[in-house]
Amino acid sequence: MANGTEFQEKVRQLGQLIMQFDQMPENHHKTACKQLVQLLMDVHGAGLDRMMEIVFENEAAGPAIVDKLGQDSITSSLLLLYSLHPDDLETRIHKALERMRPRLRAAGQQPTAPTQPLQPEFGQGDGNVLPGDCCADPTRLPAGLR
Repeated sequence: MANGTEFQEKVRQLGQLIMQFDQMPENHHKTACKQLVQLLMDVHGAGLDRMMEIVFENEAAGPAIVDKLGQDSITSSLLLLYSLHPDDLETRIHKALERMRPRLRAAGQQPTAPTQPLQPEFGQGDGNVLPGDCCADPTRLPAGLR
């Protein structure tokens, strides 16, 4: 994929397919599909986790590489999906507010950071949960893929 816009469109399409899949009646085909998706998620997650370990083994450049991966629109989304993002939820929100600040000010809004600790709105997470994080923990998958 050439850019983040194409990637985000693929993510949107994936979300639509998951919603359609969730509406299908339960049967052995749906069960097999769930198992297939979970296995793919497990394999990809293990591979990405190992890649992050290898990057971190390079003590000189590793942290800078991981930080850059966390800032890239495509790799950041994948790191979030597999709960491997280098920034916690609060840091990601602060960075997003900083990126949005000029547009919000132009619209007459004053962005402010949360003043209380952030809590997940769903799942059993540790407070560092975003919708993209759901697939790293099967209990947080959309119902159709659990």
